[in-house]
Amino acid sequence: MSVDLYFRGSGTWERVAQFRLVDGQIGVVHEPEAADLITAMLTEGYRPTGSDQTEPVTIETPAAFMTALMAPHEASYYRFVDTTEPQAAPGPPVP
Repeated sequence: MSVDLYFRGSGTWERVAQFRLVDGQIGVVHEPEAADLITAMLTEGYRPTGSDQTEPVTIETPAAFMTALMAPHEASYYRFVDTTEPQAAPGPPVP
């Protein structure tokens, strides 16, 4: 499973990280400007905004963490995109 994280800055979407679940482990490739955010997500966990999930999901449960990334959320400045399967027209998510 592979999930890309996009941020919208200056009106354009930019990919800043990719999370990959391989052999039960999460790997992350990220741009330098996203280092603090990614570190916080990996150490403190991730909880989709607007979800009924009470506790952040951590990388201690890799499959649940990746699933949480794809859960609906209310943020308008970032998007997670499932990139597990190649798409005909790759690019940033539709806002």
